[in-house]
Formats: sequence, C-alpha cells, structure tokens
Amino acid sequence: MNFPAWAAATPELVPRQDLVGAIALNGIGFNLARALGPALGGFVLAASGPAAAFALNALAFLALLGALLAWRRPAAARGGLPRERLLGAMRAGLGFVAAAPAMRAAILRACAFFVFASAVWALLPLVVRGRLGLGPAAFGLMLAVAGVGAVAAGAVMPLVRARLARGPLVFWASLLACASMALLGLAAHWALAALAMLLFGAAWLAAGSTLQVAAQLATPPWVRARAIGLYQLAMFGAQALGAVLWGWAGARLGLPTALGLCAGLGAAAAFAVRPWRLDGAAAPAAAAHPAAVPPPRPEAPAAELAELLHDRSGQVLEAVRYRLDPADRAAFLAAMAEVRRVRLRSGAVVWRLYEDVAHPERWTEFWVVASWTEHLREAARMSEEDRAALARAAALHRGGGPPEAARYLNVVP
Repeated sequence: MNFPAWAAATPELVPRQDLVGAIALNGIGFNLARALGPALGGFVLAASGPAAAFALNALAFLALLGALLAWRRPAAARGGLPRERLLGAMRAGLGFVAAAPAMRAAILRACAFFVFASAVWALLPLVVRGRLGLGPAAFGLMLAVAGVGAVAAGAVMPLVRARLARGPLVFWASLLACASMALLGLAAHWALAALAMLLFGAAWLAAGSTLQVAAQLATPPWVRARAIGLYQLAMFGAQALGAVLWGWAGARLGLPTALGLCAGLGAAAAFAVRPWRLDGAAAPAAAAHPAAVPPPRPEAPAAELAELLHDRSGQVLEAVRYRLDPADRAAFLAAMAEVRRVRLRSGAVVWRLYEDVAHPERWTEFWVVASWTEHLREAARMSEEDRAALARAAALHRGGGPPEAARYLNVVP
C-alpha cells in the first residue's frame, strides 16, 4: 500500500526534467540503506537482542513521518467535480494502463526482468550457507556488497542515460544481471560470489530505476498512483513468482544448475521483450489539409434533462460523425487507431467505429462512459498529445464544418 503512493509522490516533489535523477537518487538511498542496514542491525542484534533491533527500525520511521506531516501538498484541482468513487477510479486506472502502450511495455519488461532476477534473493542464503559454507555475517556482507554495487551504478547512471535510451539500458542491465547470476552459481569462494553480487546490485539498480522512470513518464498526474500501483503489483508479483519457481528449481536441480538455467532463460527473455519500446513512439505527422478543422463540440444539454446529469446518471453514449473522401480511408483508420487509445485512456469503457455500408463516405465513432460525471472528466484527462490525435482525425473530415458530435443518456424504461 505504501509503494504506489511513495512513487506517485516523487513527480510532485521535483520538476519533470529532474525526475530521472530523483528516482535514481531514491534508489541510491534504498541501496545505501541495504549496504549499511545489515551491519547496523547485526551490531544492535548482538548488543541488545532482536527487540531492540526492531524498536530502532520503528523509530527510524519517525523521520519519514515528520517529513510527510511537514509537506504541504497543493490540493488537486477537480474542476468542481466530485471525488472519484473507488470502483470507478479502479476501472479508469485499468482502462488507462490497457490503452497506454508505453505503460504496458514497462509492465511487460518489468515482469521479464524481475521474475528471473528474484532468483538471487531467493537462493543467496542457500549459496552462502551450503555452497560457500559461511554464516550470517557473510550473508550480510553479500547484501552490503550488492548495495555498494547499486550505489556505484546510481552515481554513473546520468552518464549512462546520456548515451543509452531507456529500452537499450534495461536490455543491457538484464544481460549483466543474468551474467551475475551465472557467476554466482559457479562461485566456490566468497570473493567470486561478492563480485557477482557487486555486478548484480549495479544491474538491479540500473534496470529497476529505469523501468520505474518509464512507468512514471508514461502516466499523467490524474492516474499516476493507480497506474504505478498496477506496475508495482506486476513487479512484486513477478518477484514472488520467481522466488517460488527458482527456489523449487534449486531444490530439484541444485543451486549451480538452477542459477545457470535462470541466467540463460533471463537472457532469452530480455531478447524476446526488446521490441516493446520504453521510450514511446514518435507522434505521427499531422495530416495535411487545406483548412484547419476545429474539434467537434456537442450541443449543450437540454434544460429539462439537467436533473438527470450527475454521478449516478447511468452510462453516457457519445458519438462523432465524420464524412470522408474514400481515398482517405486508410489514413482515417490509422488516425482512429490512436483515437481509440485516447478515448479508452480518458475513461471510455467501450469504443466502436462504424462505416455506413450504403454511403462509404459516412463514418460514426461511438464510445461509452460510466456516467455523466465521467464524461465531464474526459477533457481534463487528455494530454496535449491526445488532443493532437483527435485533431488529426478531425482534419480528415470533409464537410461544411467540424464533425458532428452528440451525447445520449442511457435510460431504462
């Protein structure tokens, strides 16, 4: 419950141009704690026992609580609309993620990385105890070395990101993590295992922070916490599934074989998901048209129906009618493919496009939203890129004015 809110708050604390550095810095802090925490916890445990160690950990949260209480977050503008209801907000978040290619790519590539990378955390205690013949102190040292690798990676990440886009960076970090897993499986001495953990910590930070940045940049503020929640659900779910899977493989096949198999399959997965772009596709060029066409605007609601238009109004069907030159059919279909994603990201639960079989120049776009209030939220949810996509479709309209728009309220007799 904490992680989505934590991640969604980061873009509100720093300017957008500093978001990448802020997420990397957050990762450095996390891994620095991973490096220093085991040593401090071990010292307190040895000196005062487990109760004191857990009490100290609880007290450490007071600094975070104080910072949160002191933060005066600006109230989100709702444009006079009521707060979203829980189930409706969840549905809107799921719809956005399903219609956002960059977000889907971040989730897919996170699953492909973490389901294999989780093998290290699942099997490391067994490697330290069974293969290296060492105890808890050595296990803490391995965690600390991984933290040092992550901190070092975080320090050089700005230089790396200046040369590599997000997609290739995650790809190479995945291969480095797989090589580290294979090395850990072969290690028969603590020094070689420590080297493997150093490299793995760097790969974990590089891939994890880059995927988090991709997910952050793919989401607008209104849905960020929900989308990040789905991303982290997939990420933690992949880690849980991977831990069970590779723990079972380690018990059945032995640690070296399990880690080697995980490394090979992880590398194959990195190659398989590479086509899914984390950097987003470039926006298509605006369609050429001799005259700019304004976006369609529906008529104002009739006064006698005003009492029916509220958060519990029932579904609203929206329609836009176009007239096309049949020669523009292919261009229109391409433009409407992006319009479909815009409508679904903005709250539509159903979207359809129909062509008049008797008049090929006539087309009608239909979509349904859950209520009148959800319809009013659509405009606020659209980005400039979304409006540009709608304008490209409207520019293909051939008529005396803009495409005709209408709204219909679902009435149950």
